[in-house]
Amino acid sequence: GKVPWVPIIKPGLAEDSRLVRAAGAAGIEGLVFEASGGGHTTPDLADALELVARNIPVVLSSRTRAGSVLTKTYGFSGSERDLLSRGLIATGYLDACKARIVLLLVLMSGLSVHEMKEVFLNFAQSGQKSLND
Repeated sequence: GKVPWVPIIKPGLAEDSRLVRAAGAAGIEGLVFEASGGGHTTPDLADALELVARNIPVVLSSRTRAGSVLTKTYGFSGSERDLLSRGLIATGYLDACKARIVLLLVLMSGLSVHEMKEVFLNFAQSGQKSLND
């Protein structure tokens, strides 16, 4: 079938939310958001991501190139806990490019958002397991 339209957005320092809002309005079918650090962004971008995540799956990856997206550490507006509470899906140890491939596959398979979260959670747990072995 047709490959879904799933861009990766990687905001730079002091970048506002216009690109995220425009992508959401343009009819994308999924979004990979490459955040800084353990999965952090600005409150403005967090608001825009929440709006997009109401209609399509938005996955949260990190641009650090090592380690996992955090899930329970920071709680400020735009932190990983805040973003996950707004409906974003953590990608665990998958970088943005790998997360995009997984999101394409789960979209093409017709999984629900809840099932998608389970798929990414399994990747996160298997990544943690392999680091501990």
